[in-house]
Parts: sequence; C-alpha cells; structure tokens
Amino acid sequence: YSGIQIKKLISTDLKFGSGPVVQKDSKVELTYQMWVYDPASPQNRGRLIKKSYPESTLIALGKNILIAGFEQGLVGVRVGGERQLIIPPDLAYGDKGYLGEVPPKAIILVEAQVISIK
Repeated sequence: YSGIQIKKLISTDLKFGSGPVVQKDSKVELTYQMWVYDPASPQNRGRLIKKSYPESTLIALGKNILIAGFEQGLVGVRVGGERQLIIPPDLAYGDKGYLGEVPPKAIILVEAQVISIK
C-alpha cells in the first residue's frame, strides 16, 4: 500500500507499566487508536480506522476479537504501560483489506495503553 514492506510485528514501548503482565489469554481493559500506517503523514498516522480512546474497552485475548498482530503485540505489556505496534498485513487485514476502510496489504499502526487486567 505505502510502498513500504514489513514482514514481522514491530513493537515499541512508549511507557513502561508497573502492574501485572498481559498474557495471551488475559482479559484486558485498554484504550487504543488504530491507523493505516502512512509514512507521508505526521507520526506515520494515516486514516484512523478504529479507536476506543479516551474511553476504555475490555477485550478477551485469544478469542480472535482483535487482528492477530494487535493481540500478539499486547502480550508482555504491564498494566499502566503504553505500546506502539506496527503490524504487517499478514497479521492485520491481509490481501483483502477491510470494508473499504483499510486498503489491501496495508500496514497497521496501533497505540494502546493497558489500564487493567480482569
């Protein structure tokens, strides 16, 4: 989509938390914003796809509710932590894109903050 290709999930901790650690089957309360990755846009934030911010949402990991790269990228974050994820197409919306909102083969940028683990 953007001419840039990534083959694996890239995660960057923006803020380290001090609480319990998210596991692959945790129920996580978090806030997040999700964009189509666009290196020509400020902070690489292209079209906003989804967000919960500033409200939080509760998501059970391991239930295929989120795209695979988002779920994988949350594992290991401590409560109170914030993480940025750059998700390759094969762990996001793939070759088909999503409902005209996400182009085929798009890289996805996510910023998430873990509020609590239930």
